[in-house]
Amino acid sequence: MARVGRRPGEAVTRQAIIEAVPATAPGIAADVLRAMGEFDGAAVLGGATVPVLSIGSAGPANSAADLRQACPAITIGQTVGSGHFIQLEIPDQVNAMIERFLAITGLPAHP
Repeated sequence: MARVGRRPGEAVTRQAIIEAVPATAPGIAADVLRAMGEFDGAAVLGGATVPVLSIGSAGPANSAADLRQACPAITIGQTVGSGHFIQLEIPDQVNAMIERFLAITGLPAHP
């Protein structure tokens, strides 16, 4: 398979997305984009009553300062060497951060 991406694991991810996006029904794609545009993430985050973990990519979309302004108790992690699809590109980093978050908050790993 030809390498499409710049980072390890990105080639397969990018190609899968390139193939899947045009296959999405236009009505569904429009509804998804509309919902994303109308979602007030800061308000939802500000109302959180449980421990919150934000794991950002190597170039996160939200700054730590903005996240902390909305939710002062938030725990913030940032991955290394990833693009937007961190769960697919670097699952070991993401899983380690989630496991550590569960350990320090005392939340069960498997409810």
